[in-house]
Amino acid sequence: VLKETKVPEGYISNYTDGQTITINKDVNETNEWNVVTIENQPIMYEVQLTKLDEETNQTLEGATFKLLQKVKDSFETIRQGITTDKNGVIRVTDLEPGDYQFVETKAPNGYLLNEEPITFTIHEDATEVVKVTAKNKAIETTSISGEKTWKDGNSPNRPEMIVVDLLQDGEVWK
Repeated sequence: VLKETKVPEGYISNYTDGQTITINKDVNETNEWNVVTIENQPIMYEVQLTKLDEETNQTLEGATFKLLQKVKDSFETIRQGITTDKNGVIRVTDLEPGDYQFVETKAPNGYLLNEEPITFTIHEDATEVVKVTAKNKAIETTSISGEKTWKDGNSPNRPEMIVVDLLQDGEVWK
């Protein structure tokens, strides 16, 4: 049984319980060596967040998040202003093992802010990137149309255009 007793820094062993190997005496008599390859997995303390449209699952560029890490009994902000790229992805590397949360601080254009924390855990022996997904709901839009009726007897002095203010709760909406 071959057992790896020390693993290079930044890796974990695939053979913590050992691996049974057979040495072929005939091969050694011909001056050829028995070769056993031991492959270790790199430790990965990384997370990838993908931002999606709630209805279409299209990726969303431009969502901004802060990243919080659990310290004792509460979460503390460790990074701010992390924004999804053109593929709707954020990738954070060099984390420590522990519990984390992404919290959206700015929604992509045309979408509602989703402040629901996205929790994840980086394990001590992680060998893959942790992948999480966040979804946003598109802002509902309303179309408004109107028609101006002139009551001026077809006067040639009509203005070239008119301006109409849209009001919401008595205030001009912009």
